[in-house]
Amino acid sequence: MKNSKVLSLILASCMIFSLAGCQQGYSGPINGKDHDSDVVEEDNDKDGDGDTERPEALPTPADLAPLNEGGNDDAPQPTAPSQKNYTAEWEGIWLSDEYNDFNGTLTVEPTSSGDLQFTFTYGDKSETITGRETDYDEASYSYGTYITASLENDSNAEIRYTKEPDDCYITYDGKIPCGGDEYTWIVFYKYGDGYHTAPSGYKDADQYGKFSRKDPLDSDYFYAETDDFIVEYKKAASMYNGNQSFACESYDLSSYDENGCIVGWKKTKYIFENEDNAIDCFNYQSGSYGGDYYRYFRDGNIVYQWYKASGYTKLNMVSNWYLNCHYSVVSSDEDNLIYSYYSKPVTAADYSLSLDDALYYRNVLGSHYCIDSKDAYLDVYVSRNDMSLYTFCDDTDYYRGNGFSIVKVDGMKIYTVYKDEYYSWVDSDDYEKALIIQVYDFGTEESTVTEYQFVVDDVVNSGITLDNFMNTTPDNVISHRFDMTRLKLGGY
Repeated sequence: MKNSKVLSLILASCMIFSLAGCQQGYSGPINGKDHDSDVVEEDNDKDGDGDTERPEALPTPADLAPLNEGGNDDAPQPTAPSQKNYTAEWEGIWLSDEYNDFNGTLTVEPTSSGDLQFTFTYGDKSETITGRETDYDEASYSYGTYITASLENDSNAEIRYTKEPDDCYITYDGKIPCGGDEYTWIVFYKYGDGYHTAPSGYKDADQYGKFSRKDPLDSDYFYAETDDFIVEYKKAASMYNGNQSFACESYDLSSYDENGCIVGWKKTKYIFENEDNAIDCFNYQSGSYGGDYYRYFRDGNIVYQWYKASGYTKLNMVSNWYLNCHYSVVSSDEDNLIYSYYSKPVTAADYSLSLDDALYYRNVLGSHYCIDSKDAYLDVYVSRNDMSLYTFCDDTDYYRGNGFSIVKVDGMKIYTVYKDEYYSWVDSDDYEKALIIQVYDFGTEESTVTEYQFVVDDVVNSGITLDNFMNTTPDNVISHRFDMTRLKLGGY
């Protein structure tokens, strides 16, 4: 009889990689108003302020359409070493900040031995450093965890990993990578899936419970004017009484139109430790600044301030926000807590920037000459949290828009919308109201900035949007070309 062959079954273990997206669920009141049951009353004429029209009712966060979560679970994943010889989360793509001489990326990945490989890329040049993690340290507190680690490597550079409750970065101290002889200090921030991506494991919820607060007069003095609004909470705020500043908490509420521009009154609620401080600050502020642009109301230890804001947009009102998330955290420090609620989160339709796009803006940071006018220039500043564009032209046909009012970022094309309620001067000596849309078309060699000016009767309800403005005949169009290959002398 022939001997039987026994087949051995070998079980292979697999590493499963998943992308954690923001949770979409939300429950509970917001802005001190329980929107599930609240209907705004018609009669708002208090203290002579009945000129502000309010919507009938605001939607609850639960009424918002569910958002698609990013990520592709079927995408191929890199093969990891059999044993990882490090603890800190080094892996990934990191982008250099704007304050150094290296405008490139750092890619960190495990080696076959389980240590780390650092690849610096600057244009078409690259340089690789390998090393192992040392000096790992982790300290946890009630408000978050701090992690540090160093990389013992095959160069003379000092490389260090730091993770704080609200940020994560790698610092590099050594010769400029990719062939540089001079020494430099570089801070690399994780790019991940893009700017404004929520941290891994982020919980999209009111983690600190501040947005559940209600106050009796919120329905009169602290309400959103559209269904698209942002509320930002600050624990360490203050208000001046003419002699000194008193500490208080604050809530900032701003409403936005269909273009993503701020509308109506920006409302702030200041909550003082006692009523005496609130009275002192209210008397001084209302007496000194009350008028067309500021209005003040008080209820006990709470002072409400209304400000006629303009120029701000959803993309630049708050310094940090996360795509597809209702909540974003600027500072989780227990003494300086700052975080925000977005009734309608920013999505990829409003903001889309690839790694190549981010590198482009990193490399053209600064002031650029105009090709077709000696009296014009273009300033560009687009980074992970801040964005500003400014065009200046001092000839007879000059820009009137405000590049700070960025409402849409679509890779190499950026849109701004500015509502000019006082100055337009389009074929007229009289002051007029104008809606101004600027389109920035960026390119490797040159960029074009085109401004469309629409004279309107009502800048708030003009009916002109980013979706239809090309189908509407503008009252004036201005366009200039700018050289992106060199910076303007004297520029930053």
